Amino acid sequence: MNASDLIEEVVVYLLTHKGVFYASLLSQMKRIPDKNAGTCGVTIKNGRVLLYYNPEFFEKELKTIKERRAVLEHECMHLVMDHHGRMKDREHQMWNAAGDLAINQLIDGLPKE
Repeated sequence: MNASDLIEEVVVYLLTHKGVFYASLLSQMKRIPDKNAGTCGVTIKNGRVLLYYNPEFFEKELKTIKERRAVLEHECMHLVMDHHGRMKDREHQMWNAAGDLAINQLIDGLPKE
């Protein structure tokens, strides 16, 4: 399966196993493959949520649907916690790392790396 199909598989899994919350968020995102993205990330441009993802990361690094689900839930949580709106003039990498620490403790199944 290619990365796009793997993401879609997670959306279906979420719909059938965890309800509509994450699946709805992911379904509304414009998905953009980007080989320069380390893993994946979300941003908001012109009122639209964009999900950038590295296809190789999804196809080779994430071995299970549980890992893929956890990574995509992680990205959704950045939106839910309004990390983009609250960043203001803070340094991006430091803010993102702090956001990751706040989020990761809430999600099971994240890859160890």
